[in-house]
Amino acid sequence: MADEFDKERTRHIGELAEEDDLLDIPPGRNLIVAIGINNYLHHPQLDNPINDAQAVLALFKECGFQEVPGVPSLIANDATRSAIAALPQQLETRLTGDDNLVLFFAGHGEKIERQAPDPTQPGKTYTHRTGYLIPLDGPKDQPGEWIKLDAFLDELATLPARHIFVILDACKSGIALAEKFKVKGGEQPTSVTTLRRFPSRRVMTSARHDEKAAEGGSGTGHSVFAEALISAIQARQADRDGD
Repeated sequence: MADEFDKERTRHIGELAEEDDLLDIPPGRNLIVAIGINNYLHHPQLDNPINDAQAVLALFKECGFQEVPGVPSLIANDATRSAIAALPQQLETRLTGDDNLVLFFAGHGEKIERQAPDPTQPGKTYTHRTGYLIPLDGPKDQPGEWIKLDAFLDELATLPARHIFVILDACKSGIALAEKFKVKGGEQPTSVTTLRRFPSRRVMTSARHDEKAAEGGSGTGHSVFAEALISAIQARQADRDGD
């Protein structure tokens, strides 16, 4: 909801923008990086992630996005631990403060739980959960060689881009929506101009922290989540007010 300062400059989705509302928003590039892994070296094989990553990449390009110059998407054998871990540093030197970035990951995810001392209640413990993305070459039962999800998201969050949207199609990826991240719904209409002006960092996941992602969709060669995501954009199902 807008405060008093913003009230006169607020428009809801579907309303036309005032020309001077948009003049002070510098145009930036719409960029995408996709990661998709099927044939893991040390984990069970998957059927859909490569198709999902390639389809999402193609779809966003149809919407005017482009791959980041000098930072190719990591599909199949390219999605090693070193390549995924290097992404934030590579992106940092190629993004500007006006760019918008989408990062899509399809592959294995994992969560490890352990009991840790509760600093607020001496003598008691709490369940500490750590989420991971599994790279192509991630060894089995060696989480130190995987991609620690909260650290990866923290690095992405500090990149010099106006908007960053991370989409995770992986088991237990909902660990990304832990207490340190704010979970926000769409109860109140929000000014499109306001959304465009202020930086944002958002994550969408295909599964809760204790849930497996469903691989098989309706026979299209995509996961259930990717199939829904593609339909929401391609068939304009996500464009509720037709603007």
